Order: sequence, then C-alpha cells, then structure tokens
Amino acid sequence: MWNTYSQFDWLKFLTLAKELRKRESEEEAVRTSVSRAYYATYHMALEFLERNRISVTRGVAGAGGARAATSHDAVWKTFAESKDLRWRKIGEDGDRLKRKRQQADYDAYVHKLVPDVADEALLRSQRIIDSLAGL
Repeated sequence: MWNTYSQFDWLKFLTLAKELRKRESEEEAVRTSVSRAYYATYHMALEFLERNRISVTRGVAGAGGARAATSHDAVWKTFAESKDLRWRKIGEDGDRLKRKRQQADYDAYVHKLVPDVADEALLRSQRIIDSLAGL
C-alpha cells in the first residue's frame, strides 16, 4: 500500500516507461510508455517552475469561450519564450514530446511507433529531465 500523504515521485513514470518500452510486441505497452515518459517530463518541468516561483497560466478564453492554451501548452511555452537558450530548448523538446504523446494516446495508427516514436520519446524525456536538473 502506498502512502497517500506523500508527494508522488514523477520520475517513477519514466522508470515505468522504460520498462514498458521493452515489451515492444505489445502495442498498448509501447503506447503507454510514450505517454508515461511525457507525463514524467511534464510534471518535472511544472515542479521546476513552481520551485522557482514562476507562474504558469493558461491562455484567456477566446471569443467562442474556448481556452487559447492548455496547462501543458503553458508549461512548454514558458520555457520556449525564455531568453535563456537552454530553457528554449526544453520548451521546444517538451512540445515535441507532447505531440508524440498525443499521437500515442489518440491516433489509431502511429507510423513507426516502434522503434522511432517510442525511442525518441524516451530519449527526449530523459534529455529534458537532465536539462532541468542542470539549471
């Protein structure tokens, strides 16, 4: 049983993603690998911003009432719009990883899921998390 009062370690999602990636004969495992890698990265980036007291806000509702951006878009945009080149790279990579996750979660067919999409997602995720640790 887990302790529901402790903060979750988002890096455990990346560990799980790497384990699931090894099950390449099971498409559902590989797709979940991509998704978990993304969420590990997203939450690590969000925690980094919160620790550094950087506010992340979603876009204002447009004329039709729809939001201009999601909280995920806002996180990656916060990095991408920085003057610091390292931050901008994190933002660009995060947005690319988000698109891979969306493919894995929503598209019935993902071209080259194995190995290209899955391996790229894991590599990009690890690179972003390492970059965050180095800031």
